[in-house]
Amino acid sequence: MMHPLVQRFIEVLTDDVKKWEQAAATVDKLIRHVPQLDREKLAETATEYRERAEYFKSLIEQVKEDPGNRD
Repeated sequence: MMHPLVQRFIEVLTDDVKKWEQAAATVDKLIRHVPQLDREKLAETATEYRERAEYFKSLIEQVKEDPGNRD
């Protein structure tokens, strides 16, 4: 069984992943409604949000796989 603090860490980080993914999706929707000059910057922002979500997902997987995080 996973240590309760480690489990809580995973829960919090999982919530963050969802928020970053939602933020990226929101930016994608907004891009259509802004001037062309601003679209590239917004697209970069959405990409950064997705990269952050992927990084957090990889941290979660690393923590889950580490046998030292068990009770």
